[in-house]
Amino acid sequence: MVSPEFILASREEDEYFLEKLHYWLKWGSGSASMVVALFWIPYGMVLMVVNFLAVIFAPYLLVRLVQARRFKAVAVFVIVVLLPFAISRIVGAGGGMSFFFLSVFPLVAYYFYLWILTMQIGEYLTQQRAIRKMDYDRATKQLMKTSSDQILPL
Repeated sequence: MVSPEFILASREEDEYFLEKLHYWLKWGSGSASMVVALFWIPYGMVLMVVNFLAVIFAPYLLVRLVQARRFKAVAVFVIVVLLPFAISRIVGAGGGMSFFFLSVFPLVAYYFYLWILTMQIGEYLTQQRAIRKMDYDRATKQLMKTSSDQILPL
């Protein structure tokens, strides 16, 4: 049987990995704002930079999700991002608007996934902090009650 201390420690370790990931997700969401540069820089260069940033960050994202034991989030990543990417590479080469949409859709899906993940992790961490604070307040109140019961009146 698993002890409650082990469960608590593993939960805190998971939260640590999620805190790190949430920090980088908030920082990395700025790379999506590079799409605004499409108005001033040719779209090929912007897409190349945004794709490069996505390829660099994706392994880190997956490692942190696995470390935090968020296997459903990894499965959603595979379905929402990697599957459309593989389909776009299989359907592949060509020209025109269909090729453009096939090459841009996985990138849009990736940044949409990051946005949803950032909100979900932030919400989860906020809930865990609130629970931890309530537990601390309850324990402090119980300790104060216990210590006040032990004091003898003069």
